[in-house]
Amino acid sequence: MSQFNSLQRVLVVDDEDSLRHLLVLALEGQGIEVDCASDGMQALERYQADHHDVVLTDIRMPRLDGLAFTRRLLQQNPDAVVVVMSAYGDIGVALEALEAGAVDYLNKPFQPDEVKLRLMIALERWRLGAENIRLRAVVDQKSGFDMVAKASPAMQRITETLERVAPHRSSVLLSGESGTGKEVLARSIHAASDRCNEPFVAVNCGAIPANLLESEFFGHKRGAFTDAVRDRKGLFEEATGGTLFLDEVGELPLNLQVKLLRALQEGMIRPVGGDREVSVDVRVLAATNRNLEQQVRQGEFREDLFYRLNVFPIQVPPLRQRQEDLEVLVGQQLAHLASASRREHLALDPQVWTLFRQHPWPGNIRQLHNVLEASAVLCSGSVIEVSHLPPNFLTEVAGDATVERLAVGTEDESIDLSIPSATEHIERTFIQRALVRTNGNKTAAAKVLGISPRSLHYKIKEYGF
Repeated sequence: MSQFNSLQRVLVVDDEDSLRHLLVLALEGQGIEVDCASDGMQALERYQADHHDVVLTDIRMPRLDGLAFTRRLLQQNPDAVVVVMSAYGDIGVALEALEAGAVDYLNKPFQPDEVKLRLMIALERWRLGAENIRLRAVVDQKSGFDMVAKASPAMQRITETLERVAPHRSSVLLSGESGTGKEVLARSIHAASDRCNEPFVAVNCGAIPANLLESEFFGHKRGAFTDAVRDRKGLFEEATGGTLFLDEVGELPLNLQVKLLRALQEGMIRPVGGDREVSVDVRVLAATNRNLEQQVRQGEFREDLFYRLNVFPIQVPPLRQRQEDLEVLVGQQLAHLASASRREHLALDPQVWTLFRQHPWPGNIRQLHNVLEASAVLCSGSVIEVSHLPPNFLTEVAGDATVERLAVGTEDESIDLSIPSATEHIERTFIQRALVRTNGNKTAAAKVLGISPRSLHYKIKEYGF
């Protein structure tokens, strides 16, 4: 799913007071926190990896210019997301910044309303790239369907079918709720195919603005539109010889569906602004959480494209229907989190296991992973207890009186079972613990709690700490 709405904090670096002020107004007006620096040296001092989602920097500045700043910052913080601002004459330098690791550039002059969108696109692109690297590392450690949790009969049947399908070029359409592990299955198909040594390119079709879709899929030629300052390959060319995974394919607009169908049928694409076609060799796997057959009936999805993608339809069951896989998934994630935090091991308290087994997990595997990751941060030892579970998860399950008693640590039947009261109690307790753990550092406490510093400020004020 798209993560565009997760852009919360930006560091703006520019030596012009007026431009900084303009960017602050534009971004804060859309609910984004903004910190500022007047040059690269000051920005290096102010940048906080756990605080800033994106750095937006000018190219021409005193002391340390934008290009040198980008290089220095990425040497110190390889995961920093940098977008550079360039005037017309600085395009060459902006391209150097991209080669140095910047994610994108923004041409001056620009409209204030477009800044947030461009930063969100850059952040989403970086996150997709980082996730691809992480998942590819997982694939490299395992082969084929070894990475799939398949203790349940349903997942065993699915993997047996896909193991037979994987060596062929046939399209596979993976359907199911969000977070059920459709991308892991797609990567397993690729890893078990004869294309395993070629690229696996994943794209979330709902995460790309409609006006950029054709360029993203088919590439563009220099001068095709305002920002096209050089030729750029699209996803089809990047994936040629390998596999292209179209996640949330039901989000594609009809006009692009026509061009996608032609590319699949003929193996030819035409870059935006190009005067000749390019041959591509791509196996396409697709996934959706929508009912594509219903969309076809409603005229929202092309019937011919649906049948092209739906050669082997696979319905991936939600986690609540495959409880046998829960223990495997928890074990895999705890082993990963223990390794990442340099702990010998991590385990769940029996009371936590009780909650996990009773919970329907509406967010499926993605929600399970997020809950475990947040809990591991709050847990300083090796056993995750109920008190370490994130407040939003406890709120979700707080309708059960057992959960409330576990959360407050008592069996008293007179406890108020009001969900708002339980939520307030949990929030108060967690905020107090986070502030103690971080010696009163509110920025660090906000990170531990998984909320923004601004949200923490409001909560502290609300609860009178």
